[in-house]
Amino acid sequence: MAWSRFVRSRFALSALLCAIAIAAPSAGCGDGEAEPDAGPGADGGIPVVRCGPRDDPDGDTISTADETTDDRDGDGIGNHEDTDSDGDGFSDAEEAGDASCNTPPIDTDGDGVPDFLDLDANGDGVPDSEQLDDLDGDGIPDRLDTDVDGDGLSNALEWGDGETPVDTDGDGTPDLRDLDSDGDTIADRHEGAIDVDMDGIPNYRDLDSDGDGLSDAREAGDGLLETPPAACAVEINPATGLPEPDGRADFADTDSDNDGLSDGEELAIGTDPCDLDSDDDGLGDLAEGAYERFNCPDGTSGTDCGCATQASCTIPREHFYVVLPFNGPPVERDLEFGTDIRVADVFFVTDITGSMSGTLDRVQATVGTPGTGLIDRISATIPEAWFGGGYFQDFPFGSYGGGTDEAFGLAIRMTPPARGADVAAAFDALSVSGGADGPESHTEGLWQIMTGLGGTWMGMSGFGGGDTYMMHRYVGDCLDAGWGAPCFRDAALPIVVLFTDICAHEGPPGESSQCDPYTGITPAPTVWLDAVAEMNRRGAKFVGINARSFGTSCAATVGPDGSSPCYFLRRTAEETGSVDLDGNALVYDLPDGGGSDVAFSDTVVGAIETVATRVPLDLDTAVRDDPSDDEMVDAARFVKRRQPACRATPPAETCWVAPPEVTHEDAVAFVDESTFFGVIPGTRVTFRITFQNDFHHGGPTAQVFIAFIDVRTGTAVLDTRQVIVVVPANPRGPIE
Repeated sequence: MAWSRFVRSRFALSALLCAIAIAAPSAGCGDGEAEPDAGPGADGGIPVVRCGPRDDPDGDTISTADETTDDRDGDGIGNHEDTDSDGDGFSDAEEAGDASCNTPPIDTDGDGVPDFLDLDANGDGVPDSEQLDDLDGDGIPDRLDTDVDGDGLSNALEWGDGETPVDTDGDGTPDLRDLDSDGDTIADRHEGAIDVDMDGIPNYRDLDSDGDGLSDAREAGDGLLETPPAACAVEINPATGLPEPDGRADFADTDSDNDGLSDGEELAIGTDPCDLDSDDDGLGDLAEGAYERFNCPDGTSGTDCGCATQASCTIPREHFYVVLPFNGPPVERDLEFGTDIRVADVFFVTDITGSMSGTLDRVQATVGTPGTGLIDRISATIPEAWFGGGYFQDFPFGSYGGGTDEAFGLAIRMTPPARGADVAAAFDALSVSGGADGPESHTEGLWQIMTGLGGTWMGMSGFGGGDTYMMHRYVGDCLDAGWGAPCFRDAALPIVVLFTDICAHEGPPGESSQCDPYTGITPAPTVWLDAVAEMNRRGAKFVGINARSFGTSCAATVGPDGSSPCYFLRRTAEETGSVDLDGNALVYDLPDGGGSDVAFSDTVVGAIETVATRVPLDLDTAVRDDPSDDEMVDAARFVKRRQPACRATPPAETCWVAPPEVTHEDAVAFVDESTFFGVIPGTRVTFRITFQNDFHHGGPTAQVFIAFIDVRTGTAVLDTRQVIVVVPANPRGPIE
């Protein structure tokens, strides 16, 4: 434009010089340089100078060069002489845009046709001749107004892409003249052309702008276009929980009250999108909504349905929940856990060499007897106990054992009590035999029970023994369910009950010389220290039963005593922490020959009851994710720290509660930053758990994740808390 005006000025100056020096052809006024053409000449085709004396014959301030001699309205008068070139009732002077013939005429709608030739100057689809008013009262006539209805949206935008203007609500008024294009009672000027829910429909044409399932009309607040759309009276900052408005009207806010439960979710469960606690029971809609989603997924089945809208229904104490907005502050909770032994795997392993016939008879007679047998009586003490069985003799080499001897054999893997008959049948299939030299393979048996590795050994022959002995690799039979030869359950406390009447080869250090270690066997059999270490790694407990086939009483025997089993049994119990509250190792004598079935059963069951009630345990915690949620987020990552509550800052007033008949001092020996040591079963312990969400942004709706915090001794789980982690809705978070 600047360049064009510059050229025009240059040519105007040349024309002036020509008028002054008409007789001077050298000035460029003659054939040597053409005069600037303002359009066709009015007299005999002589060119007219823009804004010169002969330019703009109709006096509309539009140069003939711009008007041309065309006849836009077909009235027989050329545009350059027609004061209303397009015949729209508005003079060209009015539609020129300014009073200068040097500037081109205005083109309001930018369609390439200047207003003086355009029957619809503003491009709103309505002829200028019909737009005599000022619809929005802004002082700009409608025919020249690029936003006729004054809603902040241009006529061109509201026209759309078709041949005719869009009428979104079908009320007969096109959007460009409609203050509420979609008829949702929210003015277009409040909705705007943005697309909050990114569904391809701008807010002013979208009946649910935020896509939350609640119509804009419902979220408008009233039916008046003059009033701004509603926003909840109370909104909170989800990171702090304090009242703080977010500046967004409800119709454009997927979580109107910012409680972390989206409006759509609140609609589904019947809560109020503008009430943080719809049923006024003290538990917010977010917590109860998340709990209901997990425990009542179909919305109709279960006792927990409707908890968010019924004050009488609250989240049970055993279901713990925590709300963790992204990058919010750490949240601490004190969780109390029980320490009763409810899940245990009891494995009976018996020496079946020749002198053990009486004890094997007692096992066979009592293990599966309904009501009074070992399985049923132990199950009464430990509700979720399973049972298995095995045996040992010795390595079939040299003087140690005959050709049929086995260092360890599995009779039956861990089995639920409902199949007690199978356990009984497995023991019924055993018979005593072998065992040449006295001491037996107790230690190798314990190692194999814990590992199930099996193996192949070579040694000298003798007593019918061979040069090679192969033991089955039992652990391979467990697949992914369990460990060790019997396939102990991962969460169960392993308890090994060993029956014998003699000491072991490879016994504890300091054992009698009559219980000699193995020689001449390759690779060397497992030593006692390794077997005990593996038992401790697995958190196994040990009960030693002295069959007293040779009369020795372990109650009266403390140290090594010839071939007596007592030192082996006592040291194994002591080193695995199988010692009662009074410091007694769990070693028991049977009557000579095994005694009666009742006496035998009482002894074994009493030993297991002691493990379950009077053997101190070391307790720590473990966190695991519930992989069943479909969010692909490891909920365990939300748990940042776990420590005994009395070691936290500030410390809890009560860190543990002793069981009946146990003093507070005796219930727990001591604690450190992660563990309660020497805990008597039945004590209730409290851990302080620290949660924080520093990694998951969340999404447009609240997300629920489930984690489990286990209190365990070794690998055995004594108690579990389900933790419901709620990440509030975060529609502004990145897409993950």
